[in-house]
Amino acid sequence: MPCGRDRRGGHGPGDLQLDGATLVQPDLFVLPLIGGRRPVSPSDIGRALLVVEVLSPSTARHDRVMKRARYQRYGVEYWIVDLDARLVERWTPGVPRPEILTGTLTWQAGETAVALRTDLDALFAEALGKREPRWIDRRALR
Repeated sequence: MPCGRDRRGGHGPGDLQLDGATLVQPDLFVLPLIGGRRPVSPSDIGRALLVVEVLSPSTARHDRVMKRARYQRYGVEYWIVDLDARLVERWTPGVPRPEILTGTLTWQAGETAVALRTDLDALFAEALGKREPRWIDRRALR
């Protein structure tokens, strides 16, 4: 999934190796492009720019405790999407508490990247089957 000129998105299941011994399968992740192209092999993949997990009752504790600590240790921005609460917890490296996002989520993968803006109310309405898909501000993708 394209995310802009200098990064590439992917969705699970897909392996993301944090180090020689740590392999994770996030629901969604954004990787930097390598020389303008997407990584083609696991050895091409560097540090993820963003990792996203969608909570489910069976994974909530693991996502909020184990995975959060792991991603923070590796300096990766980590979002936890809570469909029931209709919010996103944004965990940034080096910050001990999440930013709780409702309404609009804005993310930028660097100072020169175009910001991606997402209407969370529309996203959650669509995810819960209550609205047609219209949650991405397409102007941000140009």
